[in-house]
Amino acid sequence: MKGEKEKAVQAYESLLVLYPDHFWTIVNLAALLRADGEDQRALTYAVRGAELRPNSFAHTITAALQLLRSGDLARAKNYVTRTLDLMNLEDLEQNTGPTIKLMWFPAFEALLNSDPETALREANRSQEKLRSVGGKRFVNDSPMGIFYLTLGKIELARETFEKSTEPGAQRQAFLAATAYVENDHEAMKEHLQQIVEPREPLRRTPVPSLGLLLTRGGLLSELADLNLTIDPVAPGFVQELIKKNRGIRLGILAVNQDNRIEGLRMLGDALSSISLTDSSSAEFYFMGSEVLAEAWRARGDSTNAAQVLRAALEKETFLLFDQSLLTGPLWLKLQAQLSQLYREMGQDEDARKIEEELRKRLALADRDHPILRQLDHSEEIALLEPAN
Repeated sequence: MKGEKEKAVQAYESLLVLYPDHFWTIVNLAALLRADGEDQRALTYAVRGAELRPNSFAHTITAALQLLRSGDLARAKNYVTRTLDLMNLEDLEQNTGPTIKLMWFPAFEALLNSDPETALREANRSQEKLRSVGGKRFVNDSPMGIFYLTLGKIELARETFEKSTEPGAQRQAFLAATAYVENDHEAMKEHLQQIVEPREPLRRTPVPSLGLLLTRGGLLSELADLNLTIDPVAPGFVQELIKKNRGIRLGILAVNQDNRIEGLRMLGDALSSISLTDSSSAEFYFMGSEVLAEAWRARGDSTNAAQVLRAALEKETFLLFDQSLLTGPLWLKLQAQLSQLYREMGQDEDARKIEEELRKRLALADRDHPILRQLDHSEEIALLEPAN
């Protein structure tokens, strides 16, 4: 099969030497390369296809998504804007998930740039556009609730999820995540128990974060129903992604089961396999980094803990592509973790820089947000130290 694909690629490339702007050859070649895991080469042809059909929603959104996955934000923004300008109801119906993801790009980009006021305006604008284009069929407040969690407006997120029209198990998963963001692990377990107690297959709850929440909540026996299986006929890049995510979750489990040495090794290896093009693993990667840093810190190794957190935050642009339930809150938690660690290591100036950014990013957050409470506590201690 591999040989047949290589022959097909060569045939397409030979045809393009003769006809460099042959649209369908470019599109077919991009799809073939993408399915074979050759992301960078596929991206080149996907962008060429979009340029040849500037009024095509399908080819423009393909270029936008692939550019985002590659981390090329500067080029991606142009295609994101074009995608949203071209979008109509039919496009929204046929590409619901990816389209909604791009609609929320401007809001999360503003948050990444420490501008929560603009972020909230963009989020409201996206929600209104979704309603105006999609009508009642696409009235779903879950994306707004997820955004509120990243904005630090926990109470508003909870209210949004409680009023959600999502099925009961999904709603409980959203509320469990909200409790996790609050550091209320008892409430998180209560919500998770309401999902697992009916003993229905957990795969019917389409919330990727559920496995991570069950892992963190210590409900390990329930995870057997959520094994990340690999479909042998799935594209190569999908199989590889599932393998990486499964490796991270197994590492988290090993740490949670007090198998510290094995957990550190497994989790470290799994996290090191994630590159900037693996943004679909953002939730797994960020939570794995949080757990690994905690484990190193518990062993008294602040240096390795800080290294894990710095490496994770170098991939903060994952936030723009993977707007999953826990991606944004975990991104904020990692920053808070690193600032606290720097304080313990005596690197006060490094800690202050992170804390200043966090205060900007959480300017609209609930005043009793756990991270703001941590920042206030650190500030109080810093003020007392000279007197001591």
